Amino acid sequence: MRGRLRLGCPVWSVAGWVGEFYATRDRSQWLAEYSSVFETVEGNSTFYALPDRATTERWAEQTSGDFRFCWKVPRSISHDASLLDCQSETNELIDRLRILQEHDRLGPTLLQLGPAFDATCGDRLIAWLETWPHDMELAVEVRHADWFDEGRHERLLDQVLRDHNVSRCLFDSRALFASPPETPAEVASQQRKPRSPFRATVTNATAMVRFIGRDRIPAIEPWIREWTRQVTAWLEEGLSVYLFTHAPNDQFAPAFARRFVEVLADQGGPHELPTWPAERGPRQMELF
Repeated sequence: MRGRLRLGCPVWSVAGWVGEFYATRDRSQWLAEYSSVFETVEGNSTFYALPDRATTERWAEQTSGDFRFCWKVPRSISHDASLLDCQSETNELIDRLRILQEHDRLGPTLLQLGPAFDATCGDRLIAWLETWPHDMELAVEVRHADWFDEGRHERLLDQVLRDHNVSRCLFDSRALFASPPETPAEVASQQRKPRSPFRATVTNATAMVRFIGRDRIPAIEPWIREWTRQVTAWLEEGLSVYLFTHAPNDQFAPAFARRFVEVLADQGGPHELPTWPAERGPRQMELF
């Protein structure tokens, strides 16, 4: 059975998308318009603060049946507490995720560990994973060099993830660092984003990719073509794939995703994006 690709952006609330992607300036309509094109969103905002229950309900109700939220575990858990003594915060997160799950809107949740979370913290990760609900998908992104040693520590990480049926989130910033920055957003992104070694390791039936590109889409064409080939192979193996297109300036994330799909189609891939809301004719009048 062929797997399924869900493609999305890291955020949906971007005012600069109005007129090019969004058909309306009404922010309350943006999530519905976003989910009419994309089937997932990374939900970076939850890294900083969880929405309340009413907001979570509203988000679930505004999206289509095939849509999946992939929330990021709050930094209060992953970075501030470093997975220690954070069960109440974890329970609050799970409470919100249950709302999405009840609406069939829940994708893998992303636990992004901080740069100081090294191999000496491995027991913390195992203990925290033991508390995670078995019926909720999870992906883990690591950043410390220990987890990329191509040796004992990396093998241990991958085995722990396999044992707990957890995805290894694949963070690819090669394109971002391939040449000097060309925009202020790229300058900031190169200063902020990690230059983690590239991996394409799959530890369960779901592959999650965070693909960090550039603001000028043609500059990342070689990496797009590499990833479309990899995604096609995964889909042929029956894997589910979540891929998020990050641009240093969020303005360009939808165009990045569109180009990804164009290349995938050129290679015989199964995916296509619906027409953007701003391109659907009469609704453009809402801009005026």
